[in-house]
Amino acid sequence: MTGDVGSSQCPWPGMEGGYQDQSLEVSPPSALELWIASPTLVAGGGDPRNLLRIWLPEAVTVDRDGEQPLPLYTKQEGAHWVAQTRGVSDMKRRRPTRQHLRAVDTLGDLALMTREVLWRGEQADLEIRLRNTGRLGWDRLRLCICLQRTGAPDFADVGRERTYLLTDRGFLPVARLAPPDHGAKVFCEVGQPVRLEDESAARITEGVFFVQSEDGRYVLCYAWRPAWRIVYHPSACVNCLHVDPAMTDVPPHAEASASGLLFVAECSLEDACRRYRAWAEV
Repeated sequence: MTGDVGSSQCPWPGMEGGYQDQSLEVSPPSALELWIASPTLVAGGGDPRNLLRIWLPEAVTVDRDGEQPLPLYTKQEGAHWVAQTRGVSDMKRRRPTRQHLRAVDTLGDLALMTREVLWRGEQADLEIRLRNTGRLGWDRLRLCICLQRTGAPDFADVGRERTYLLTDRGFLPVARLAPPDHGAKVFCEVGQPVRLEDESAARITEGVFFVQSEDGRYVLCYAWRPAWRIVYHPSACVNCLHVDPAMTDVPPHAEASASGLLFVAECSLEDACRRYRAWAEV
């Protein structure tokens, strides 16, 4: 095979890929899989075509004034998920499935982390709670949460024209973001301006992504609250969206929590935004 390897898959000029020595990496299971029933375009059956993966979370970090950030958790540590209830049907095998997953993990002598996912129909509600079991308070608690679209061709949006942020200018396609100074990731703080490709700026107003399906019929909405940062990573391997929560001033024995929303609905962007706002304002 010859040619400019990787150039067609890198969205930023001057960041084209190339060959490297072959290797195989194996990592422990650490992500949840979310199967999307429609659009179903797989020939010969009703298996869903689109698969999302979410690291819930990918990392947890504590900040204390005057000290180095303290990592509490990384995705390599995995999770002990337990099914709580049964639902109606499994999209792949047409059998009873479970609609509530819960994981409770002790992070050394510093924290107790509880994660819950409750899904019904086209929507999943997500929650992460961290109780400070240490002797010192947390000035800031940061969560890194990764939603990967590589296995969802209808929502991968390689052209970057169907993935939107909410800004003070309204819906903003990520294609309008200025290329990052280093690497492929774009980092945006919620409430702060972000540089655009035309040298102007827009302010990110909320911690949410909207992604239209390739056929334009469906909208995927992904959000967290309270959100402090959005990360857009368009690489062909990862192709992920981050809405990262942060909480401040968590004393010993207190608990901090973040809530997330993910739905895929047959609707317009405007209707998806109204549905998101109804959730965000509760």
